[in-house]
Amino acid sequence: MILYFSVMRRIIATTLLTVLAGLLAAQGVNIRLDVSGCKAGTYKIIGMLGGQNFLADSVVSKLPGTMTWAKEKTVEPGLYYILMPDGNNYVQLLLDREQKFTMKTNLADLVGSMQVEGSEDNHLFYLNQRFEAAFKKRADSVDTALKALPAGDMNRPYLDNLKEKLASERKQHLELFKTTQPESFFTVFKLSGQNPELKYPTLPNGSLDTLTQIRLYRDDYWKNTDLADARLLRTPVIPNKLKTYMTQLVPQAPDSVILYADKVIALAKPCAECYKYVVNWIAIQYEKPTIMGGEKVLVHMVDKYFTDEVAHWFKDKPEDLAKIRKKVKEMRVSLLGMTGQDLRCRGLDGTPKSLYELKGKAKIVYMYSTSCSHCIERTPVMVDVFEKKWKQYGLQVYALCLDPEEDKWKEFVAKNKMEGFVNVIDPKYESGYYKKYHSDITPELYILDENWKIVAKDLHPNQIDPVLKKLYGI
Repeated sequence: MILYFSVMRRIIATTLLTVLAGLLAAQGVNIRLDVSGCKAGTYKIIGMLGGQNFLADSVVSKLPGTMTWAKEKTVEPGLYYILMPDGNNYVQLLLDREQKFTMKTNLADLVGSMQVEGSEDNHLFYLNQRFEAAFKKRADSVDTALKALPAGDMNRPYLDNLKEKLASERKQHLELFKTTQPESFFTVFKLSGQNPELKYPTLPNGSLDTLTQIRLYRDDYWKNTDLADARLLRTPVIPNKLKTYMTQLVPQAPDSVILYADKVIALAKPCAECYKYVVNWIAIQYEKPTIMGGEKVLVHMVDKYFTDEVAHWFKDKPEDLAKIRKKVKEMRVSLLGMTGQDLRCRGLDGTPKSLYELKGKAKIVYMYSTSCSHCIERTPVMVDVFEKKWKQYGLQVYALCLDPEEDKWKEFVAKNKMEGFVNVIDPKYESGYYKKYHSDITPELYILDENWKIVAKDLHPNQIDPVLKKLYGI
């Protein structure tokens, strides 16, 4: 037994020394690039992070066509560009554990002439680029031929079949990397960037079930992409796929966005850096939403992910986190579905006018500034829609000027013929309107039902008809 453990200790010690030697050998960057036909000068190394490019390093070479990028410490894995001295041409390289290798090519054909020694990732990377270039040429030729065919041409089935064969050939090409080089960063990078195959479910009548098709595509979207792989954050993969997923595949309604945001954030959670990026990207995307009631998404994001315990990236900046939460607190009271609060502001005759004094199945709170270009553009539209369509149904508009200058307010009301509205102003903020109806851009428009529930907001005056038709039962 003693001999056994003695041998095992020696084996473990030897293994650790071997691993340590390998790690030490891997430390640092030493990449030599030879480009025939390239002049001497400054080579810029451009990195990527979260969809943004940054200058990672630069190398000044006095030798035409040759440069060596050398650093004592390795750089973060990801996709990098080496920009040539001419400022136009560049080569790409994938960096993972292998950061010591050579690349040789020709300025006239950077991809086709590329030879890589010492980096399997980049050997595969350029092998694939050459395949993709040849494939695109063949596929484009078939597409051009198909477009040129007249309807019913007998050659169409042949070309359609050829197109399917080309697609199958590309699929087999990608599967080969997955089979032979499954652990390669190139394989991970390449397969992660692929979209799922489109499925064709049918309805009982045999027609395409498009809603199910979209759902299945969305469900499969992240199957080949590890959102917790920080290396992919330094390539276009995660930034591009996240944008497509959240803005094109997810239904653009607040509750749907929240549902799928939580799902995608859960996938990124194992990686602190990826988690931070996904959380912040979604929050920023819906900070000034383009969908009605989109503020609900930001409120959810801040409540769940911008807390002292979760938002680790604010550890040294608690004041910034406090500002974000303060902003959300202001938004919370006027979200869709909330009860709109009363306002008491001074009218044109100098007497207080209460919002709650308005009657009917629908009321509009219209907040504007006399100097705002969008307000100047939209207010006449609001007046026109009110006078010609909805005044007859009993709609009332509580038009609150956010400026302190009474003369400009009265001039604006008269110029835009707003006499049919309940026109008010609150230069001393006595009503606390800024705490009751959030307005970070003007004009702001809220539609309230007969029970003062906020049923719509963030609309252009031309977009209010469907909401009002529903409230009036038209």
